[in-house]
Amino acid sequence: MSSGTKTDGTPFYGPDIADAPPLTLEHWAERAATLTAPVLKARYADLVWDMAPAIAGTRRDPAHARLAIDAYLEAVSTGRYHDAYARKEPVLRALDLAIALRDDARTDPARSALLAFHREAIQARKLWWIAYDRLETEKRAGVTDEHRQMLVNDLETLLAEFSDTANPAKFDPHGVEEIATRLVRHYTRARRYEDVKHLHRKTGEAFEHFAGLATPMLAATVLQTAVNAYRNAGMDDDNRRARRLMEDKMLFALARALAEASPGDASRATLLSRAFGAKHVDETHRARLRVEIGRLRKVLSAIASIEATSDGFALRPRGARDLVVLAPLTEKANAHVLALLGDGESWSSSALALALGASQRTVQRALDELLAADKVRAVGKARARRWMAPPVPGFPTSLLLPAALPSG
Repeated sequence: MSSGTKTDGTPFYGPDIADAPPLTLEHWAERAATLTAPVLKARYADLVWDMAPAIAGTRRDPAHARLAIDAYLEAVSTGRYHDAYARKEPVLRALDLAIALRDDARTDPARSALLAFHREAIQARKLWWIAYDRLETEKRAGVTDEHRQMLVNDLETLLAEFSDTANPAKFDPHGVEEIATRLVRHYTRARRYEDVKHLHRKTGEAFEHFAGLATPMLAATVLQTAVNAYRNAGMDDDNRRARRLMEDKMLFALARALAEASPGDASRATLLSRAFGAKHVDETHRARLRVEIGRLRKVLSAIASIEATSDGFALRPRGARDLVVLAPLTEKANAHVLALLGDGESWSSSALALALGASQRTVQRALDELLAADKVRAVGKARARRWMAPPVPGFPTSLLLPAALPSG
């Protein structure tokens, strides 16, 4: 399959649906009328409705759209779609078709189906935005103020969970930002500016906490979101504090990159990538790097100097000093799990989750990834399964343990 634009600006498709014979449309219509399986009935009826102008050059028949709506709703209500990801499209399509037809008799059940989907999504903590985005400002779906308030209340509930820094299993700064962005628009329209300020503050606090859990390189990027949120909330003191913290993280990332390259130099591209996460370097990045290097020179002036080289910068300790970089054994994904398994003992996934302060689902996902990479091994099944680091090749595990000290 292919598509593109001709030299005269018109699009082309290969194959082109317009090349399908009109008999195709007749076949789809017959299938839609005779099938009893609601999923297939909906697909065929929707195809006829959608493709009639392109294939046969005829006007759409609303009967096919009504047939598709009814079949979509029947398939959803009878559990023909087994997960939320599969259900969202037919529910949304049924509502869109009903609104396009201005068919109130079908708009109401389609809206009800989407609200029911919303309740399931809220409980499952996934796809929570689907119904809100579709209904919050929709004026043609019969959405009442009560419905809108329910949608807002549900997002507020999720916001409280996602911003709970004391619960690592539920804490989700990106979820906080996504919800806050939506609710800021809602409260701005309602002129509830204190609520808008509260949402910006929540976003800033979530990302500031998130930065504390991240590596210096990632933290500097994460803190920019906190800085922006505090600024939008008019919280000048917090804005300045988060900005200083972000700058400190950047300086730490630069200092580490320079130290790791010592006694050689670190290239500008390397420094920009480590400190700012920049993939494509431009003059703005270079100017920012010069500013931050100047700040780092001032901070380290008592113990080291930073010299410009043809390719970047080099860190030179003052006096007869050696540079040493202290860092975790590994900073790759799931390093925290490997660190715990490194004691040679067998761990259950629930014990690992408790020790890490993470959800068991998160830990299990990490263990599955490590198992696929041959970095851990599993013994037992179901609740009796235990996880261990693989033994060093060629050495019995017992030989790696220290001998008991002699008594007396």
